[in-house]
Amino acid sequence: MDGLVGFEVVRHLRSMGKDWPLHLFVSATSAPHIPDLNNYHLLPNDQLIVQLRKDGGYGEDVLGNAEFMEILFPAIRADAAVTETYLNTSKGRRSMSDALSGCAVS
Repeated sequence: MDGLVGFEVVRHLRSMGKDWPLHLFVSATSAPHIPDLNNYHLLPNDQLIVQLRKDGGYGEDVLGNAEFMEILFPAIRADAAVTETYLNTSKGRRSMSDALSGCAVS
């Protein structure tokens, strides 16, 4: 999700005629023009845990703790909803490149 936020910040700064970063570092996210086809934010809790186990990143000590997961579910769903429902309004790779011109991305 941080990559999408970074992209939108750079694009917004450019649209406002402001200076933008010289470099945008992103990881663990697809390019903004590639939709996230997952629907994790809509899964019931038990199916979400199964999917989180498959994806990794959460230890069994977290996933196996029902009380802790009840606290985490809203944040996990909110993050997933942002990436899964994000609509890139820059209309394809060319517009995305225009939005980021002058800002290296890696």
